[in-house]
Amino acid sequence: MPLDFPASPTNGQTYTSAGITWTYSSAYGTWDVSSAGPSGPTGFTGSAGPAGPAGPTGFTGSQGDKGGVRYAFSTTTTDADPGAGVLAYNNATIGSVTQIFIDNVDAASVTQTAWYDTWDDSTNTVRGQLTIVGNLAGSTVVNVFNVTGAVTAAAGYYKIPVAYVSGSLPTNATALAINFSRAGNLGFTGSAGTNGPTGPTGFTGSAGTNGPTGPTGFTGSQGATGFTGSGYGTSANVQMGSLGVGTPASGTTGEIRATNNITAYYSSDRKFKENIKPIENALDKVVAIGGQTFDWSKEYLDAHGGADGYFVTSSDFGVIAQDVESVFPLAVRKRNDGTLAVDYEKLCALAFQAIKEQQDHINMLNERINTLETKL
Repeated sequence: MPLDFPASPTNGQTYTSAGITWTYSSAYGTWDVSSAGPSGPTGFTGSAGPAGPAGPTGFTGSQGDKGGVRYAFSTTTTDADPGAGVLAYNNATIGSVTQIFIDNVDAASVTQTAWYDTWDDSTNTVRGQLTIVGNLAGSTVVNVFNVTGAVTAAAGYYKIPVAYVSGSLPTNATALAINFSRAGNLGFTGSAGTNGPTGPTGFTGSAGTNGPTGPTGFTGSQGATGFTGSGYGTSANVQMGSLGVGTPASGTTGEIRATNNITAYYSSDRKFKENIKPIENALDKVVAIGGQTFDWSKEYLDAHGGADGYFVTSSDFGVIAQDVESVFPLAVRKRNDGTLAVDYEKLCALAFQAIKEQQDHINMLNERINTLETKL
């Protein structure tokens, strides 16, 4: 609607129309709005503008510590406290390391002696495994040792008996992280199984060729006529006290001496054998038996004609029958006089199985090392 302002208005005079008030300004000769009418409805919100460009990538933080307890390495090989938060080896050639010297506290000055004391708790031959890795980013240090015996507490540090498994020697002051994995306890030895049935008698070998006839001896005086006996034939079954081949018989009942090789072979064909099973815990049995040097007793030497430096020597080496009997009685026999004898030749089967068990363990450790190296 048209506005009908008053004619000849005065300064400050007001005029209202359609709810809007106007005020006259004589200085400018104009009517100005002095009060607004009611607000109109809110308009529609416009669409969002395009996103601004992404800001620059922030700085990468430093790498955190690796898993394990932290120490520093010292190349000193002296059997002494290596210093707070430090460990050292007893040999500069890592493959010859047999002891680790480790301070009572770690790099964070935390006392770790209670932890060290658990490293020899297992009753197994290998008490556990120490894995020592470089703690800094990019470090390739991975040393693996088996703990092989009781740990020893010294003045301010511990001595850890170890056997080298893998890795190269760290440089001096290398930051390290250590993890220990305890081995399970040694299992109980099962009772010996029953003896299998006796195998069939092997075939009798063919007779050897006759040796050359020796020179005729002097004719002795005629002795008294004895009973007529039968001679030894190639099919005869003969029993005698002792036998010497190329040498006089010793006179010790049941003993055979020969000045050259005795060639024979044991029956070992699979068709003659039943209930075939691997020897269990062969490595533990070999460790328990061991090997010794010794001197024969006067009783033994006298019973075998004395030491002659060839068939009988006063100093010798071998195993102790009672040690073998305690872990592998199948290899021991009791003689008529009550003494024990050992089947040395068949003990090689025990050694073969022990080597296989040890190789299986080495293969398992190599797989664990490869897995750890892949994760680093």
